[in-house]
Amino acid sequence: MGEERVGAIKSATYLVGRQPTLPVMSISMKPKGFLEVHMRSSATGRGSERTSHMEIFNTKGKRKVSTGFGLACTVAFLAEAISRRRIVPCLFQGRYGSPKLKYNIIPMAGVKDFDKLY
Repeated sequence: MGEERVGAIKSATYLVGRQPTLPVMSISMKPKGFLEVHMRSSATGRGSERTSHMEIFNTKGKRKVSTGFGLACTVAFLAEAISRRRIVPCLFQGRYGSPKLKYNIIPMAGVKDFDKLY
Protein backbone atom coordinates (compact mmCIF):
# COMPACT_ATOMS: atom_id res chain seq x y z
CA MET A 1 0.00 0.00 0.00
CA GLY A 2 1.97 2.99 -1.23
CA GLU A 3 4.77 3.98 1.11
CA GLU A 4 3.12 2.53 4.24
CA ARG A 5 4.82 -0.21 6.18
CA VAL A 6 2.43 -3.02 6.93
CA GLY A 7 3.27 -5.70 9.48
CA ALA A 8 1.69 -8.93 10.56
CA ILE A 9 -1.57 -8.66 12.47
CA LYS A 10 -1.24 -9.71 16.11
CA SER A 11 -3.99 -10.31 18.61
CA ALA A 12 -3.94 -9.38 22.27
CA THR A 13 -6.27 -9.61 25.24
CA TYR A 14 -7.40 -6.53 27.12
CA LEU A 15 -9.49 -6.67 30.28
CA VAL A 16 -11.66 -3.55 30.32
CA GLY A 17 -14.19 -2.50 32.93
CA ARG A 18 -14.74 -4.02 36.32
CA GLN A 19 -12.27 -6.44 37.81
CA PRO A 20 -13.21 -10.10 37.20
CA THR A 21 -14.25 -12.25 40.16
CA LEU A 22 -13.01 -15.40 38.40
CA PRO A 23 -9.83 -16.03 36.40
CA VAL A 24 -10.14 -15.21 32.68
CA MET A 25 -9.02 -17.57 29.91
CA SER A 26 -8.55 -16.08 26.45
CA ILE A 27 -8.14 -18.40 23.44
CA SER A 28 -7.34 -17.22 19.93
CA MET A 29 -6.62 -18.89 16.61
CA LYS A 30 -6.51 -17.97 12.94
CA PRO A 31 -10.00 -17.78 11.41
CA LYS A 32 -8.98 -20.17 8.61
CA GLY A 33 -8.13 -22.87 11.18
CA PHE A 34 -11.52 -22.48 12.82
CA LEU A 35 -13.40 -22.73 9.55
CA GLU A 36 -11.33 -25.66 8.22
CA VAL A 37 -11.85 -27.88 11.21
CA HIS A 38 -14.44 -26.73 13.71
CA MET A 39 -17.24 -26.23 11.24
CA ARG A 40 -16.86 -29.80 9.92
CA SER A 41 -18.81 -32.46 11.77
CA SER A 42 -16.37 -35.19 10.66
CA ALA A 43 -13.19 -33.60 12.07
CA THR A 44 -11.24 -36.08 14.19
CA GLY A 45 -7.69 -37.00 15.12
CA ARG A 46 -4.49 -35.09 14.62
CA GLY A 47 -5.81 -33.64 11.36
CA SER A 48 -8.39 -31.72 13.38
CA GLU A 49 -5.77 -29.95 15.53
CA ARG A 50 -4.86 -26.33 14.89
CA THR A 51 -2.29 -24.06 16.49
CA SER A 52 -3.91 -21.68 18.97
CA HIS A 53 -2.82 -19.32 21.72
CA MET A 54 -3.98 -19.17 25.34
CA GLU A 55 -3.68 -16.48 27.96
CA ILE A 56 -4.86 -16.87 31.55
CA PHE A 57 -5.36 -13.86 33.81
CA ASN A 58 -5.86 -14.03 37.58
CA THR A 59 -8.61 -12.12 39.40
CA LYS A 60 -6.31 -9.09 39.70
CA GLY A 61 -6.03 -8.95 35.90
CA LYS A 62 -2.39 -10.08 35.86
CA ARG A 63 -1.44 -12.39 33.00
CA LYS A 64 -0.23 -15.69 34.47
CA VAL A 65 -0.01 -17.82 31.29
CA SER A 66 0.73 -17.03 27.66
CA THR A 67 1.46 -20.06 25.48
CA GLY A 68 0.78 -21.76 22.20
CA PHE A 69 -1.22 -24.98 22.23
CA GLY A 70 -3.16 -27.26 19.91
CA LEU A 71 -6.92 -26.86 19.80
CA ALA A 72 -8.71 -29.91 18.45
CA CYS A 73 -12.32 -30.63 17.72
CA THR A 74 -13.67 -34.13 17.86
CA VAL A 75 -17.14 -35.58 17.78
CA ALA A 76 -17.84 -38.05 20.58
CA PHE A 77 -20.75 -40.23 21.49
CA LEU A 78 -21.70 -40.01 25.13
CA ALA A 79 -22.67 -43.24 26.85
CA GLU A 80 -25.44 -41.56 28.85
CA ALA A 81 -27.14 -40.04 25.85
CA ILE A 82 -27.43 -41.21 22.31
CA SER A 83 -26.29 -37.95 20.86
CA ARG A 84 -23.17 -36.52 19.32
CA ARG A 85 -21.32 -33.87 21.27
CA ARG A 86 -18.34 -31.80 20.27
CA ILE A 87 -15.36 -32.09 22.56
CA VAL A 88 -12.72 -29.40 22.22
CA PRO A 89 -9.52 -30.47 23.97
CA CYS A 90 -6.65 -28.04 24.51
CA LEU A 91 -3.46 -30.02 23.82
CA PHE A 92 -0.20 -28.80 25.34
CA GLN A 93 2.56 -30.39 23.29
CA GLY A 94 5.99 -29.15 22.27
CA ARG A 95 5.02 -28.74 18.62
CA TYR A 96 2.49 -26.02 19.52
CA GLY A 97 4.23 -24.23 22.37
CA SER A 98 4.89 -25.28 25.94
CA PRO A 99 4.75 -29.08 26.43
CA LYS A 100 2.66 -28.58 29.59
CA LEU A 101 0.34 -25.94 31.02
CA LYS A 102 2.21 -25.13 34.22
CA TYR A 103 -0.48 -23.33 36.14
CA ASN A 104 -2.75 -24.28 39.03
CA ILE A 105 -5.89 -23.68 36.94
CA ILE A 106 -8.09 -25.73 39.31
CA PRO A 107 -6.71 -24.88 42.79
CA MET A 108 -8.67 -27.49 44.76
CA ALA A 109 -7.47 -30.29 42.43
CA GLY A 110 -3.85 -29.85 43.50
CA VAL A 111 -2.59 -30.46 39.94
CA LYS A 112 -0.21 -27.86 38.52
CA ASP A 113 0.93 -29.41 35.23
CA PHE A 114 -1.55 -30.32 32.49
CA ASP A 115 -0.85 -31.85 29.10
CA LYS A 116 -4.47 -31.38 28.04
CA LEU A 117 -7.68 -29.70 29.16
CA TYR A 118 -11.20 -30.64 28.05
